[in-house]
Amino acid sequence: MAQLRTELSASTIEAIRQRNRAVSPGCCATHDFCDANVVMGADFERCLRREITMDDSPLAETERGLRIAAWEIATREHLTAKVR
Repeated sequence: MAQLRTELSASTIEAIRQRNRAVSPGCCATHDFCDANVVMGADFERCLRREITMDDSPLAETERGLRIAAWEIATREHLTAKVR
């Protein structure tokens, strides 16, 4: 989320939150405003303190799973407007 907040305005993030109320599970409206995979990758590398592993190794597969889980949490907890 830190990288997303530096790349997008608060009003854009709010628009994403509103749109995410209507998207299919597993989708995120963030992709309408930026390359969300690049943004997520930058945050992930900042947390790892190294580059993401991009090969067919077991480590790379584990990292992919962690990125997917992190994106699901971010979408659910930070990028979806709560129904009031």
